Amino acid sequence: MHAYLIMAHKNLEQIKKLLQLLDYPENDIYIHIDAKADTSVRFFDYTSCCTKSKVFQLSQIKSAWGSYSLIECELLLLEQAAENKQYDYYHLISGMDLPLKTQFEIHQFFEKNNGKQFVYFSGKNSENTYQIKRRVKYYWATSYYNFLNFIDFRVVRKIDYFQIRLQELFHINRLKDIDLIFFHGSQWFSITDDLVRDLLKEKCQIEKLYKNTNCCDEVFLQTFIANNNKWLTKLYESELDEDCHANMREIDWSRGGPYVWRKEDFEELIASDCMFARKFDEKIDSEIIDFLYKRILTRDNYNNEK
Repeated sequence: MHAYLIMAHKNLEQIKKLLQLLDYPENDIYIHIDAKADTSVRFFDYTSCCTKSKVFQLSQIKSAWGSYSLIECELLLLEQAAENKQYDYYHLISGMDLPLKTQFEIHQFFEKNNGKQFVYFSGKNSENTYQIKRRVKYYWATSYYNFLNFIDFRVVRKIDYFQIRLQELFHINRLKDIDLIFFHGSQWFSITDDLVRDLLKEKCQIEKLYKNTNCCDEVFLQTFIANNNKWLTKLYESELDEDCHANMREIDWSRGGPYVWRKEDFEELIASDCMFARKFDEKIDSEIIDFLYKRILTRDNYNNEK
C-alpha cells in the first residue's frame, strides 16, 4: 500500500484530475487543503473523485510561504497516514503535480526499489554555502509573510531581511549549541514507513529547531537524513548532486521557479523516466494537464485489460 500526501490550495478542476489519476486499490490519499483557500476548493468533497482509493481530507493549517507552517503541514499528513496504516511508501506531492506514469507502473517501480529513500539534495550544504545555514541560524518573521494582508508581501520581506542583518551585526546565533551540517533540496519526496516513524519521533525537536526559520521545508528532511548514516546509506541517489532521479520528479528550474509545463512540453514529459512532474497550472495551460490525464487513463485501461 502507498500513501499519497497532497498539499493543495487552488485550482479545483486540476486537483480533481490529480485525484482521479491516483485512484488505485493499493493507494490511500491524504489531502490537505490550505485553510485560507477559496471556499470552493476548501469545502469540496474530494472523496467523490475516487472509487478505489480511500480519501482523507484535512484543512487545519494556514500556510505561509517560507514559514514553519509548511513543515507542520507535512508532519501532520505523515502523522495522519502513519496512525492509520503502515504503508510501503509515503509520497508527498503538491496539488499542482501530476503523475507521469500509471499507478500500476509507479507501484512496480517502487516495489523494484523497495527500501530506497527518494529524496532530492541540491548539492549545497552549510560547508560550501552560508545561505543554507542562514535560513536556520537567525530568527525569521516568515510566519507573518502571508498574514499581514494590509502590508505588501514584498515590504514585509524587506523588513524581515533588515532585521536579519541586525542579528548578523549583533552575532545572534540560534545554532551555537547545535552540531549539525545543514543540507538543502526539494520539499517533495517518496519515503518508507521506517523513515517516516523515525522522523515523527523527532517531531518536537524539529519544531524547536525550525520554527521561525526561512524556507526550511527544503532543509529539514535532507538535514535529518544526511546527519544519520542509517538513512544516508539508503538513498536511491547517493551523490547528493541535483539529480532529478533522486526523488523521481521532473522539475525544470532553468526556465522558472519552477517552470510551469505547457502543451509544447508534452513529448519531453512522456519521454521522462521520472514518476511525477511539477509544476502545472490550469490557469496558465490546461491543455497539458488534459493531454497527460487522457494518456495516463488510456494506458491504465490498457494495463487493466491485459
